Amino acid sequence: MTVNEICEYLSQENGYILTSHEAPDGDAIGSEIVLYSILNYLKKDVVILNSDITEHKYRYMDQNDVIHCIAPGDEMTQDLSQKILIVVDTEPDNIGHLSALMNKETVRDILVIDHHDYKDKIPFKGLYDPNASSTCEILYEIQQHLKVPYFDPLTEAMFTGIVYDTGSFIYPKTTAKTFSIAYNLVSNGARPNFVYSNLYESKSTESLKLRTMVGSSLTLYFNNHVAYQYMDMETLIKSGAKYEESQEIVNIPLQCNDVRVSIFIKENSDGKARCSIRTKNEIDCLPIVSRFHGGGHPTAAGFKLNKPVEEVRHEVLEFFAPFFT
Repeated sequence: MTVNEICEYLSQENGYILTSHEAPDGDAIGSEIVLYSILNYLKKDVVILNSDITEHKYRYMDQNDVIHCIAPGDEMTQDLSQKILIVVDTEPDNIGHLSALMNKETVRDILVIDHHDYKDKIPFKGLYDPNASSTCEILYEIQQHLKVPYFDPLTEAMFTGIVYDTGSFIYPKTTAKTFSIAYNLVSNGARPNFVYSNLYESKSTESLKLRTMVGSSLTLYFNNHVAYQYMDMETLIKSGAKYEESQEIVNIPLQCNDVRVSIFIKENSDGKARCSIRTKNEIDCLPIVSRFHGGGHPTAAGFKLNKPVEEVRHEVLEFFAPFFT
């Protein structure tokens, strides 16, 4: 769909459910709030339903408490047969346990708005732009086309999504257009210092303890170019931190000049584990992530483990070995 086509669709239809991926990040939450604000401005019936709670540092965007978390086993109060599901910043298979409740068999229609690269394998109709810095950047085009004015919380949520997914305007997809959009958002009320403080200066002391404890697991490979860290549930419990506070640990090793790849495997409360990978210097991690049916970007991606931790660690390291040998 083009921007014009999706705007016509949004204007003509009604009854929307918005959702995003598990452990929603700054661009996911920002996109939900932006799209909710746009649809609400258009007098549409719209709700946001997520599979995971909103991490504390993102809650400032949800000023009116419009995001609802549906826990496993909860019953849906919505008549899904009359609803249109819009998935932002991911595809419908990655919305956690909600995918069993909200799918093409249960809802009236499904749209996707996303900036991830599907390699010409578009799963559902919608608006896709793999060149966009963030999903919020795509939503800017929708906002402008529909002539929706700037207002809070739309402006600050959109700015947050862009800041988060560009790594504060340093990642490869950051363009002159990205800066132009950011300029317009700041000119219309977005507060860079406020957003930065919430994103990067609101950590708990327990999260600092967790970083230290996980840091003790750090192992370096291939002449210090690949870093590996691991977190089990015992470590998380001892630290007193929340699971979602472990999200950014994977980024820490990349602060070192020598490290080109950071691998972080962490357990969660249901006994399963997830692997997050971050890279720099144009090293593409998507091939190994895709092998495990995960997704993301070339330099930032992840997947759920379907094999023992040590087996996954070995396979991931084996993939990166040719880059450094």
